Amino acid sequence: MHNDEALTVFVDPYQAKVLGELSISDSLYAWADETHGTFMIGDTGDKMIEIAVSFTILLVITGIYLWWPESGKTLKEALSITANKGRAFWRDLHSVIGVWISAILLFFCVSGLAWASVWGGSMLQAWSTFPMQKSASSVSSTITHESLNVPGLKQIPWGLEQSLLPESEKTKTTQQISIDSIIKQSQALGFTQFQVFFPSSETGVYTTSASSMSKDIENATDDRTVHFDQYSGKVLADIGYEEYSLAAKSMAVGISLHMGQWGIWNYIVNTLFCLSILLISITGVVMWWMRRPQGKMLLAAPQKPKNLKRWKQATWLLLPISLLFPLAAAAIVTVLILDRIILFVSPRTRALFD
Repeated sequence: MHNDEALTVFVDPYQAKVLGELSISDSLYAWADETHGTFMIGDTGDKMIEIAVSFTILLVITGIYLWWPESGKTLKEALSITANKGRAFWRDLHSVIGVWISAILLFFCVSGLAWASVWGGSMLQAWSTFPMQKSASSVSSTITHESLNVPGLKQIPWGLEQSLLPESEKTKTTQQISIDSIIKQSQALGFTQFQVFFPSSETGVYTTSASSMSKDIENATDDRTVHFDQYSGKVLADIGYEEYSLAAKSMAVGISLHMGQWGIWNYIVNTLFCLSILLISITGVVMWWMRRPQGKMLLAAPQKPKNLKRWKQATWLLLPISLLFPLAAAAIVTVLILDRIILFVSPRTRALFD
């Protein structure tokens, strides 16, 4: 760290000469990561993204329900694009591609949503955090593993972020052991490529970590974090993938797949998936354009179809599932209330959307 800026410094291992440096917290990657996670507007952006991702999950579930083949249509036919022109073609293209990628889309949504502040941080991650108190005899009352993250980036395994850090034992000897000693101990424990975090206080610890989250390793099942007493070098806690909860194990593997860290095939699948998402988004806009209220240039819903039976059933399917995602449920209730208030205060407003 230098003036609150995280740096990567390149050093010649033979001459101990600094060859160059690169800002981590002010890099293009950090910018993309923060934009992806918060729109660069902090907690408000995080919640906006959580709402959008929660709605995406609801759209996938109800979309599959509406796609499900009716009597007289086989599953094979439903999974194929049968129409060749008009709105029927765009509908088939939208629904068929959507169904084929639905499992991957749900996976991306859930693995991303687990980082969000409410559904992830306050619920799933909080319930799945590794209980450091069971491994270390003394832990901090307030400082968590999240404090080890480089500003602007997440490098600590998901299942440890909210876990409290161990504390070094206070003794008459206050001489801190050297970083070289910690590196040698870490290598003796089997670490090859890893990061070492320095103690942040008199009771802080040295932490050696190798995880797919920090890109030190590719295989998430090899995640390992070890904490050392800063005065004696004693191992205070040694946490590997095997000690993670089921949710933490799923997230460790899921996040590395989400970020394309499992090799070239992972990049190819993720790229094709992203292109498919762009395509079904475009087809959705095209279908709306073809059904938009004629003669009006308004961002309004098309006219209701005559047969609303399945549509109503999908709505009743959506409502209870939405309760699993607090911000999505709150957004739905908020929109319904605002809709009623606006139409009550200004009935003429309805004409803008009819």
